Amino acid sequence: MQPETFTQMDGIDTILERQRKAQLLTLIEQLLHKQPEVEWQLTMPPLPGHKSVPIDTNEYRRQVDEAFRHAGRGWDAVYGISSDLYRIIETAAHFTRQRNSANAVAIYEVVALGTLSHYPSYHDEDGALGRVVQACVEGLGACLESERENVILRQQILTAIFSVYRFDVDHGRCGLTNDIPPEFLQSTTPEETSLVAQWVRTALAELQQNKQESEWRCKRYGGLLLALEAERLSDEEFLRIGRETKNTQEVVTRLLELSRVDEAIRDASQTDDWQLVKLADLFVHSEQDTAVEDMMYEKAQQERYISGLCPSG
Repeated sequence: MQPETFTQMDGIDTILERQRKAQLLTLIEQLLHKQPEVEWQLTMPPLPGHKSVPIDTNEYRRQVDEAFRHAGRGWDAVYGISSDLYRIIETAAHFTRQRNSANAVAIYEVVALGTLSHYPSYHDEDGALGRVVQACVEGLGACLESERENVILRQQILTAIFSVYRFDVDHGRCGLTNDIPPEFLQSTTPEETSLVAQWVRTALAELQQNKQESEWRCKRYGGLLLALEAERLSDEEFLRIGRETKNTQEVVTRLLELSRVDEAIRDASQTDDWQLVKLADLFVHSEQDTAVEDMMYEKAQQERYISGLCPSG
């Protein structure tokens, strides 16, 4: 072989620059015909030329909607959708690496809430869409941890995370957040914790006003409220909220800490068998072995008495 006989090829940038607009459009149409999925990528908003320039959130909101639209409604559509959404999330991660929390938060919020707006219409059996929302919450949490001074941005982050949390509770636990989101306890100021607690109280009040109150939802909101305000509530107020929202474990724990063992036994005895066994460990850890033995014996006697009253088959 003679290397000098090979023609030196121009770079792809040079080749594209030589093409006329009409030729480029024809090439793009041919590419889209062969690879239709590329069309969605062409709609991705360009990154700002300077990292301090705010993004247009409407562009990313349209991108999220487009990810759902072009994937169709097949049984496996959620996998294609989640793949497209992760590409958008990567843009948020890009801004995070640039320490541009404002743009990162804006994208995480748009993707999370945009996904939730479509979520009820899809069967997310394997949690593909749920993991996208979880990734957004994690990204928001990281921004909350790093952004200590911007009070307005921090409230925007907390509002977005609470919106995801509330969706999760109101739709029957989709696994989008923890029962007690750590972002509300580990990365917040006392003022921010109080603000989130106000949101929880509002959610509880709306459940009651709209007659949508369910024991499960009340327990979730109540558990978060007790975690947020454990140090600020008086003992009696803590116990009242715990009993009203059926957070018996928290109630029994507080009563045992106060050495109010008889009350703890009464509250624990009102639960069903499987929860009673779990509560029994609290008594053991508080060195109330005799009390828990008496409680379990009394419960067994009650069950035997009730069974004797009920006719068999």
